Amino acid sequence: MSRDAYFFTITNTKKFYYTLFANGIQLIFFVLFAIVQYNAYHNSQSGIWMGLLLPCFLLVIFCIRLFYILTRKHLQFTNLHYSVLAGLCMAFLHFWIPAFMILLLGILEYWINRDRDCILDQQGIRITGFPPKNFPWKALSNVVVKDGIFTIDQKNNHILQLDISKEILPFSEKEVQQFIADKMLKAAD
Repeated sequence: MSRDAYFFTITNTKKFYYTLFANGIQLIFFVLFAIVQYNAYHNSQSGIWMGLLLPCFLLVIFCIRLFYILTRKHLQFTNLHYSVLAGLCMAFLHFWIPAFMILLLGILEYWINRDRDCILDQQGIRITGFPPKNFPWKALSNVVVKDGIFTIDQKNNHILQLDISKEILPFSEKEVQQFIADKMLKAAD
């Protein structure tokens, strides 16, 4: 009995770097926020809570979190929860643009860091993610799954290679290779 489609997950190997980049931007943001709030406190425009305690609290929590991200690379971190907390703090202080920016950064980092799904079906190959990729069978010259490497060779000479050696595939490479060969043959007709 033949299958109609094959599904597997492709781990995003750049998660740590995206998270590190997002945390670097957030660190700059929170340092600037702390400086602005300290200046407001120093000029008697805000109280001790808004001028010193809240910015310092956010920076300390952020630095502890950043320490765990840097020392525990095998764990998956996302900035979404911290961005929501920081965004709510900024909105509470009526800093609408920084609140929006920090929430947007957290959502974007969460969206980009997700693992991608690969679907091989009657229409072609689809890879979810940012940005999603669709490859109809008629646009492909060769597709190979061998030794943990998934290679998509397009007719326009663009090649995409994905390392799937660490993925758990619920099928054999030979089985999916036969499915691909059948679809490529039907697309050529």
